[in-house]
Amino acid sequence: MPDSGGTTPLATKVDQLLTEARVIIPGAQALFGFQFIAMLTSGFEEMPQTAKIVHAVALGLVAMNVILLMTPASLHRLSYRGADSASFLRIASALVTVAPLFLAAGIAAESYVVLGRITNRELAATYAVASFLVLIGFWYALPLIVRWTRNHRKP
Repeated sequence: MPDSGGTTPLATKVDQLLTEARVIIPGAQALFGFQFIAMLTSGFEEMPQTAKIVHAVALGLVAMNVILLMTPASLHRLSYRGADSASFLRIASALVTVAPLFLAAGIAAESYVVLGRITNRELAATYAVASFLVLIGFWYALPLIVRWTRNHRKP
């Protein structure tokens, strides 16, 4: 809740940030698990080497997403001893803001692998780029457009 000055208290901002990270983590961890399982299937061995490499890169991208999303909680707990501070909020906000970029890239890379199994490489690559752009559009461009619109709305 905003205080009388119209700003959100630091404790609320920290709580919201940690909650945002916790909401995203399970989906990323599930994708990460499925990526590992895929490598254990017999079909994985039959995939072209390029697809295996792209899959490994996607695995690393999703892992990086999970790392970035889990870091604020441990940083808050271990470095700041659970205390709220503006410096923690700045660092954690940067981590949570950049994390979806890795997830979008990982999803796009996996899209290339999956579509490459049923179509040609060019179509798979086009779809992967398009899916990356759609995700970036919804996760970054749309929020920034909304913020810009709210800040420049005439009273």
